[in-house]
Amino acid sequence: MGEQAQLEALADKIAHDFLLSIWLLETKVEEISHREGGVVPLVNTSHQLPFCQHCEPLLGDNQSPQFGELSLPCACCRGEKRLPTSVSFNQVKAWADDVISNGSVILTLTNEQGKHQLFQLSTSPVSTSSQKRPQVLVCNPNTVPMRFITPSEHVLALSSLEKPRVTVQPKAQHQQLNAPLYDLCFSYNRVLTVLTEVLRQQGIDYVYLDTNHWQPLITWIENGWSQIDSDPEVSLPVSIKALRPLHDQACINGLNAYWHKRRIHFDHQPKHANDVPAHALPICALHGGNIESGNGRNTTVIYFGRYAAGEIVSQDKFTRTDSFLVLPSLPHTGHEIIRAMAAGEQATILAKFKDAQPESYQALSQIDISQCYNQLTGLFAVAATILGLST
Repeated sequence: MGEQAQLEALADKIAHDFLLSIWLLETKVEEISHREGGVVPLVNTSHQLPFCQHCEPLLGDNQSPQFGELSLPCACCRGEKRLPTSVSFNQVKAWADDVISNGSVILTLTNEQGKHQLFQLSTSPVSTSSQKRPQVLVCNPNTVPMRFITPSEHVLALSSLEKPRVTVQPKAQHQQLNAPLYDLCFSYNRVLTVLTEVLRQQGIDYVYLDTNHWQPLITWIENGWSQIDSDPEVSLPVSIKALRPLHDQACINGLNAYWHKRRIHFDHQPKHANDVPAHALPICALHGGNIESGNGRNTTVIYFGRYAAGEIVSQDKFTRTDSFLVLPSLPHTGHEIIRAMAAGEQATILAKFKDAQPESYQALSQIDISQCYNQLTGLFAVAATILGLST
């Protein structure tokens, strides 16, 4: 009980001491007479940011007398203990000068475990060999709504406790942002916090980012956030209680599973000699789903993945597995698609398409889907190109 002014002051104090989390479903202040809630830990990656709401304004705001003090002690988060080694404020300013003068910089940070984290920051798009969407590191949060379509939930997530990546569309009027989607994030370590503030002072609102450092990628599904990837070096699956499987050990893409004391345990074994072939991944997904759900009969899995063809696989009441449907493989390039159509029954349709949509025809002839020719991604890319959405 209390007056409204007192309750508002209490709420403000709580809000200052406890940042919102993307996994927070509801906020309220009420009196409780007994302990509520459970003791089961969250399944999401633990929060390990090297700064918090107490120290971040001191070291990351250029108006603060302690701006740039990367080793600033903090009694709340102990972030100074997770500071990359051999990095000074002068080094951060030198990196910022490289971005301003040369348009890009590559830096290496060594964490407390001795692992090297590589960061490339650039004022122009960074070309990578992977299929990742362009990643953007925000320097000036106030300009995000001017360039990107960011619903209120996304704005809160970007500034939340976990500092995750969210996928957003650019606004049409900003021609320099010509990719269909971007993975957006705010700074998530002390070096990036100071570096982005220095860049913001120089009028740079955002930079493109390429890094081997993992930061959670989340998406908004059914009025809640869901994590759609996991840290390959930290987030190992929890051991599963199971009957003795057919094999004592199996490895998929470096994730090793082994049976011990009636449980399936996991560890990482990159480039394992017995790594299963790609065509076995849909069946593995089926078995994994069966083990997790406890239902091993009359089940079906629709598999869409990056490392194998899309496929529908099933298991009957006798636990026999079967492939019901496999996504057909497309030619590796648009030029091969056009050549195949021109030599078949679709030649007339192709000629009409070329006359009616010459720009889309030209874009189709140049598309390369060799990395995803047997995946749903490749089919969507071809369909988008034919529909005139090649940009």
